[in-house]
Amino acid sequence: MPEQNPLKQCPYWALTFVALALVLTLFTGCALWGEAVVAEGVLGRAVLRNAARGEIALMQRSGLRLAANEILLADATALRSAMAGVRVRSSLIGRPELFMAHESTPFAEVVSGNTIRMLRSNQQLQLPGTLHVVRNRALLRLGPGKDYQVLRMLDRDQLVLVEATRPGWCRVQLGDQVGWMAAASLVALLADEWEHRRLRAREPLFKHGLTPTK
Repeated sequence: MPEQNPLKQCPYWALTFVALALVLTLFTGCALWGEAVVAEGVLGRAVLRNAARGEIALMQRSGLRLAANEILLADATALRSAMAGVRVRSSLIGRPELFMAHESTPFAEVVSGNTIRMLRSNQQLQLPGTLHVVRNRALLRLGPGKDYQVLRMLDRDQLVLVEATRPGWCRVQLGDQVGWMAAASLVALLADEWEHRRLRAREPLFKHGLTPTK
């Protein structure tokens, strides 16, 4: 009796069914993997969005707001609160510009010693004092004299707001901190007169009746 081929005994529809099952299993696995990747991406973006919302909410509570990738100061109080993170630099064709320490794009320009203009919104803010820049590293003290306690050391080019003066001393505000600094350690930030090279050359510049410390 001749031997029979097992493949001939197996119906073609059964082989087709097995092949289709394998293909469907493969496609299903790929689809599930793709959905997992998409879900992970969506979850990651959601986490980032929530973190960004949290930062924006914190900034808004501090008087700051974010618009078109620019930090805007809502009012003069917000500028005072953010002063510790604000830096100044000269402009090649205009007034001195203000920018946040962690950013490279300026958000405002200095109109006068106590006025700044937001670059994007064109809003002008009147400040309760005059803008000054620390000439070199200098001490912020509790009172107007070298015998008073040192509150902190301020770095060169730090922006401060001078609220009052005494002979040889200035009362300054830096964020929520108020103290006194030697007038000789500060440079008045005037829109038409301030030049950054004066800081670099360490030339004396006393304005608004400020006198050097003896």
